[in-house]
Amino acid sequence: MSAAGIDDAAVVRRARARRLVGLYAVTPDLADTADLVARVEAALAGGAGAIQYRSKGATAALRSRQAEALARISARRGALFIVNDDAALCAAVGADGVHLGEADGSAAAARAIVGPERIIGISCYNDFALAEAA
Repeated sequence: MSAAGIDDAAVVRRARARRLVGLYAVTPDLADTADLVARVEAALAGGAGAIQYRSKGATAALRSRQAEALARISARRGALFIVNDDAALCAAVGADGVHLGEADGSAAAARAIVGPERIIGISCYNDFALAEAA
């Protein structure tokens, strides 16, 4: 992507982030992509401003297909799209950000993969020291 394309994507992401109010929906772990897409479309129609794709049991190929589909839907509706646990998948599908759990690597490693303009969320497990470190 050209420098202008990266800058344009950053502007779009910042605009989406500023509009984030209300519902932040986290997807269920579904193997049926059509069902998952329908549920995400319903959440967006109902006012969700962000979708977090969370799939713990899917294969890498299924996760990639589902994330691509949800990224397109979210972008079309102007919603933020966050990928759970996988910075590389976040970057590959053009998601707005990634959410990291304790076993998903460091924020610095994720930042190296997703670049400076994407959102990085980190689970802190009700631990103030983890929140401070993040």
